[in-house]
Amino acid sequence: MADVNAHIAGHLLGSLWPMEAAEAYGGTSRVRDIVSTVAADPCCKLLDARTAHVPAGAAAGGEWTSACRGLHAQLSRYDVLDGGRPVVTSGSLLLARGFPSVAEKGMAAAMAAYVKAGGGAAAFLGCPHGGNCAAGGIGGDEAMWLRMVPSSPGLMPPFRGGSAGSSSVSPAGRPVAALTSVSCRSSIAGLLDATAVRATEMWRAGAYMHWYERHGCSSDAVRVAIEGVNEVADCYRAMHGTRDWLDDA
Repeated sequence: MADVNAHIAGHLLGSLWPMEAAEAYGGTSRVRDIVSTVAADPCCKLLDARTAHVPAGAAAGGEWTSACRGLHAQLSRYDVLDGGRPVVTSGSLLLARGFPSVAEKGMAAAMAAYVKAGGGAAAFLGCPHGGNCAAGGIGGDEAMWLRMVPSSPGLMPPFRGGSAGSSSVSPAGRPVAALTSVSCRSSIAGLLDATAVRATEMWRAGAYMHWYERHGCSSDAVRVAIEGVNEVADCYRAMHGTRDWLDDA
């Protein structure tokens, strides 16, 4: 469980750590900002967060390409929990920390490789000098935004929760550059389905129902909650165009 917790914490840290010092005291909500940007649909508020750290041995000038490759390597292209359907990304926000300023042309090329390798069709928004960025021209559906701060590596502290030899562990406390994506992906449907199936099996077997009822949650309430999870999974399929409507015939 320690490894699982460390894995989750590392990805969330990339999403939630302030982009600059003033933000930590500005009273703004990073979670609200991310969710309203990436998932405008009120039914699809569960997002996929991934963070790739640049290995300490990355060649100078190749940090951006290394981070893009590391990030899209974490993104599955097919959903094994949903019948092997192709995974569709409807929206994604990239947060880049600690990268040296690079030519926008080079960033666009690296982003094209990221999209081609499974990051989802996206518009590239180049902004080497910080802030929210204006539209670029990859993909054309404006499903991806980039927010970048051109400071020296160290905006995000090194995370030590990874396994030995992992690139996410900064040696000797050395700060690392990191690229984080927060995406709304159709693969959320498979995760929800798996949860609902397991919960349904427990509900039918009566497992733990006495414990729930002791705390004011009836068996019927559990059933309704499971139906709610299935409805949200259907929302993700409908939103991403992966729902097989023949299943309802």
